[in-house]
Order: sequence, then structure tokens, then C-alpha cells
Amino acid sequence: MALSPLCVVSYNTLNGGRDRDGSLHRLIDQLDMLKELAPDVVCLQEGKLWDENGGETVNAVAAALEMEPRLARSASHGCHLITLVRPPRVRFLHFYPDIAEGNFHHTVSLAVLQVEGVGTPLRVLHTHLDPFSPADRGGRGQMAHAVRRPGRHTPRRRPQHRSPR
Repeated sequence: MALSPLCVVSYNTLNGGRDRDGSLHRLIDQLDMLKELAPDVVCLQEGKLWDENGGETVNAVAAALEMEPRLARSASHGCHLITLVRPPRVRFLHFYPDIAEGNFHHTVSLAVLQVEGVGTPLRVLHTHLDPFSPADRGGRGQMAHAVRRPGRHTPRRRPQHRSPR
């Protein structure tokens, strides 16, 4: 039996999906677009303020998309990363919110996922590169590539297994 293609989406919400007036109309439109894509894995950047109130926005976004979330807090500007999976087809085996140990402007997370019907776990590296500096993007991209290689990943902290509920 052939497996159906896995749909993986990376999307920058820009300021947490907030409009200039602070409303969330743009986020609602973004969620509608993502629902139409019916992704199996979603990597969202700039989840600004999404960790407030016990991760209320993270959990609301996950519920709207019918997915399971993991939050990686950013070290700067509150540009948090959110990785979401659609169970039962995809599930988290491990989640490391900061594999670069604070050496990225925002953060870089690693999700180790089990995809239904696939024997080898899928490793999803998720980061938010500097939009203003091509040189910094290139250097960070090379660093992320080096960090994600098997045997090079040595997190100091234990993996985060629970969503921010």
C-alpha cells in the first residue's frame, strides 16, 4: 500500500498574526489558509505573545488546526517557534526547544517525529532566520545544518514532552 505524501508547512505569522491595531484578524485568515492546506506538520515563526496565559494562543491555534503543539521560546523579540503535528498520522517522539543552546538570535528547535507507516523517525529542524541580514542568514543556516546532523545533537536539557497547557 502506497503512503500518501506528507504535507509539511513552514509559515511566518508576522508579529504573531496581529494586525497593526492589535486585532487578530490576520491570524484568523492565516489559520483558514492553513486549514485548507490540511498539513501533517506545521512550523510557525513569530508566535509573539503566544506563550502568555499558560500558552493560551498556542493552544487555541492547535485546536483550530486540530493539531498537537510544541513551543520553543525565542531568546529575542518574543519570536517564538511553534511546531504542530497531526495525530494519529504524525506524533512527537521527542522535542528539543533549543538545540543551539542560546546561540541563535531567536532559537532553533528539533522535533523527532514518528510518521505512521514509516520506520525511520523524521527529524524536523525549525528556526527563524534573520530577515534583515543575508550574511547572518547564511551563517546561521550553516550552523543549523551542522547542529542537526546525527551525533552532533547533544542537548543539555531533557526533551520537552508536554504542550504549554
